[in-house]
Amino acid sequence: MANGIYFLSGTDSYLMKKKTEEILQSFQLDTMNTESYDMEEYRLDMAISHAMTIPFLTDYKGVILSNAAFLCSESRNQEIEQSIDSLIAYLDNPNPTTVLIIQAPYERLDRNHPVLKLLKTKAEICDCSSSQEIDVFQAVKDVLKNEKMTIEPNALQILVARAGTNRQMLMNELDKVMAYASGLDQVTSEIVREVVTKNPEENIFLLVNALIEGDRQTMVSIYQDLMSSFLDPILVIKVIATKFQEILYTKELLKIGAKQEEIMRYFSASKGRLYYLLKNAREVSEEKLFDFLSQIEKLDADIKTGIIDKQVGLELFLMKMFA
Repeated sequence: MANGIYFLSGTDSYLMKKKTEEILQSFQLDTMNTESYDMEEYRLDMAISHAMTIPFLTDYKGVILSNAAFLCSESRNQEIEQSIDSLIAYLDNPNPTTVLIIQAPYERLDRNHPVLKLLKTKAEICDCSSSQEIDVFQAVKDVLKNEKMTIEPNALQILVARAGTNRQMLMNELDKVMAYASGLDQVTSEIVREVVTKNPEENIFLLVNALIEGDRQTMVSIYQDLMSSFLDPILVIKVIATKFQEILYTKELLKIGAKQEEIMRYFSASKGRLYYLLKNAREVSEEKLFDFLSQIEKLDADIKTGIIDKQVGLELFLMKMFA
């Protein structure tokens, strides 16, 4: 962009981070010559005054305005009342040695906002919202392929189970794995277990997906991972029941015509998790879901009355799903 102004909007934090990095790299900028101002903490006019200064010992300097909540259509209870006059003046007469990146990681923006109208003609617009559901497994393999690395199938399952399906969190953990495996051409299960911290709820979410899809290998791998973290089987059983109930609730929401965005907000779900909720709700019958929940209810009663040991009962329940 000739005037060095970029506007990034959308709720995919991973895409926004990568696009920001690409823009800065295209101007050969790094953290040493880039300033970042959170618009929920800093005054806009102060950030713009810094954007007007010349760079030190470099051709360009970067200025990032993150969390530009003042562009939202809904009030976000901002502690700082931002004055947009300085930004409007800057957009009309930008500093040619500054690369200005404005980030608005929000679902709804005020399309009639004077700054947004000006950005349409003065800035390069970058959409950072996913237009389709992301296959996180393929995304991991693609990143590793670019680094001339591969990953064992079981290691990939463990990575996603531990890091979760939120793409930003997953890629953060993948960065750690790649740094640890530097000099190797393959990421193994041992490396993933050594580096990536466990996320029990995401593990159980993926365990339920494996049960529904009939993927015994993945189910066993995730179960072993859960038990290695010394989780109480009672907790695992309760969360499994909750996940099946969420699928039932999703079916009901779909019946009344709820949109994907509404379902996402209802469960406070990431796009990756929403994908599986919708997929399972559409593919699994109510009869099967009620059967799962009935078996869990019986298992819970048997454990409480001492008929069966909690870990043995959980393992039998999981194995029965593949009978």
